[in-house]
Amino acid sequence: LAEAAKRLCEYLATFTSDAEGWLLLHDIYLTSAQYKRAAFCMEELILINPMSYIYHVRAGEVTYTMGMSSSAGSHDLLLTARKYFAHALELKPEGNLRALYGILLVCAAIGSSTKGKGTKVDTTELLAYIQPLIAKCYTPPGAAPHPMRAMALAMVKRLTGSGSAAQGA
Repeated sequence: LAEAAKRLCEYLATFTSDAEGWLLLHDIYLTSAQYKRAAFCMEELILINPMSYIYHVRAGEVTYTMGMSSSAGSHDLLLTARKYFAHALELKPEGNLRALYGILLVCAAIGSSTKGKGTKVDTTELLAYIQPLIAKCYTPPGAAPHPMRAMALAMVKRLTGSGSAAQGA
């Protein structure tokens, strides 16, 4: 993997707009648990195609992972991950469960943060916004509720510590 990463870096130094090359390098870095480098690859992909919601979701996931790290995690990284997820939701507002769950996990992490560093963030309004959207994804119009709906709503309730998720859509 190290040799493949080295060769891909050399290739991408010349062909910087090769999205597939950046994706492959991103996957190699994720496999090697080199999250900062994987995040850099996602940032390059966002520069290549800023309207691709999935790049924002993946950047949010990598940044969230770094923010939750016991050794190098930080409140600021969690806030950055929240921004990536929120922008992905702006780009694809319907059925974007990865962004919705990302925001949910970030809000839960910020709410239970014991580090005490960083800006105090009130996530109540954001959680109230995304809970019905998650419930809506598991209730297709004109069809029976998805079999995973009850489990998903229970998870939302557990992460947020509220009962409002069960009432949504």
